[in-house]
Amino acid sequence: RPIKVSTDGRLRAGIDTVQWSDVFNHTILNTSAYQCVTATATLALTGGYLVFNAGNSVAANAVARVQTYRPFQLLGSSSLEVGFRVRFAINSQTNNVAELGVGFAATTVTPTDGAYFKMETSGAVVGVMNRNGTETTTPTLFTPVANTVYYLRLVIDQDRLEFYVDGNLLGVLTTPI
Repeated sequence: RPIKVSTDGRLRAGIDTVQWSDVFNHTILNTSAYQCVTATATLALTGGYLVFNAGNSVAANAVARVQTYRPFQLLGSSSLEVGFRVRFAINSQTNNVAELGVGFAATTVTPTDGAYFKMETSGAVVGVMNRNGTETTTPTLFTPVANTVYYLRLVIDQDRLEFYVDGNLLGVLTTPI
């Protein structure tokens, strides 16, 4: 990456600040930190994972959504990095959708704004930038294999959004003005 220098010739330096961190090695989800919305699908904490659709529902419109109450913002010219480990217990099912990242979601529908990885109904994962309900996507980043742990990372900057899988940059979206 190129070094960033201000307009007055000063080298930009920054110190990483952790804004949120959690591990799911307990048995009860902290509902003072997370908002949970479910419809038919259930949530569980087991084996160090937060498990979505723990009851393996195949009902139409089954939903399990978890989000923090805390919002995250871009500060100045710094980047916001979001990283998490994910494992799909089974291969994608027909018409299943999963969205993993940051954004605003009011109900059980697609977020209205955000940056996230999205497993589409085909089972392929794409990167998404959602602005006011309009999604811009990358080409397919990867297709998950059941029981494989992936490290997904988003780097959200003022002018671009980067999607990393297991440390490899697989997609970039340019932020519109």
